[in-house]
Amino acid sequence: MSAPSSGPPIIFDAARRAARLSRAARRFPDADFLHVRAAENAVNSLEVILREFQAPVDLSPHPGVFARAVADSSARDRVAEVRAVGSVSERAAPGVGPLGLEDQSADLIVNLLGLHWANDLPGALAQIRRALKPDGLFVASLFGAATLKELRGVLTEAELEVNGGAQARVSPFADGFDGAGLLQRAGFALPVSDVDRVTVRYGDPFALMRD
Repeated sequence: MSAPSSGPPIIFDAARRAARLSRAARRFPDADFLHVRAAENAVNSLEVILREFQAPVDLSPHPGVFARAVADSSARDRVAEVRAVGSVSERAAPGVGPLGLEDQSADLIVNLLGLHWANDLPGALAQIRRALKPDGLFVASLFGAATLKELRGVLTEAELEVNGGAQARVSPFADGFDGAGLLQRAGFALPVSDVDRVTVRYGDPFALMRD
């Protein structure tokens, strides 16, 4: 009898994910509208916080989007140069390893549309909290449970019809309403969670897949 697993399930392959991000980098500016929206939302949060951030870190898969949004905002004089560390999903998988950040080394940590790839989301959030200074701020956006539900449905229906069975073809996503609970579980103080609903229409599934 095999021993029971002691860690979270390994859903995402870190090497494959890194290869796909690298492959997509060249055409990323052609399909970055959701990242731009997430970056603008993050900056909007910073604009109403009247304090300076001297050690900001971006853990996003595409960190330049946030830095550009800051540069175009009224918060640009209060946020020092953003240090890009790379995707938490790459550094924290499998099993959520080190993020490459020292404890209490950052006063602002941002992750835009990367946390949905973490095999252990609570563990990744706990590491981010440890990397923050006591009065630090963490801002993140991740895809919610309803993301790509139409694509998930048609792929399942087609595979059932053709093969008589279906496998998951779309990544699982966390329920956005659970965000505050996850942050609280990781030890964050004053957690806030919002849901930003965006409807994007494509003329055919191939255009969606290219994006």
